[in-house]
Amino acid sequence: MVLGADGANCPIQLDLWRSVYNVTFLQAYLLIVLGGYVGTLFDSLLAMLISAITHSTTTAIIVPFVVLCAFPFLSRIITLPQLCSFFPDQLLEIYIDIKESGLINLGGKVTTIASFIIPLYAIICLILQPVLYKIYRKAEIK
Repeated sequence: MVLGADGANCPIQLDLWRSVYNVTFLQAYLLIVLGGYVGTLFDSLLAMLISAITHSTTTAIIVPFVVLCAFPFLSRIITLPQLCSFFPDQLLEIYIDIKESGLINLGGKVTTIASFIIPLYAIICLILQPVLYKIYRKAEIK
């Protein structure tokens, strides 16, 4: 609203001048929403998978909580920040990646964290769905 009627089409560098993303405010917002959606989808699929394997409600609640809430604390303790950049909690922190310009080197190619982990976890979610279907189908037959 500060940027006027067409402020969504202004480049993100007007506010976040160190950002390496060549996107507008609207595109950045959609990227943040997509990251949150994929992160939430992964977390719910992980909870369903743990529930189907262990047949325990408490384990199905604890494991996704650890994945999304304990990993950010581990990233402060562990001395490998590049490894922590691939944890699923980063999907819920895309704004921080846009703001602080998180870059990673993958096989000699420098890319942003969000442009790698969003497709990675989206593919993992697509792979988990048939696996969950088979596990729940076996549980239903019994």
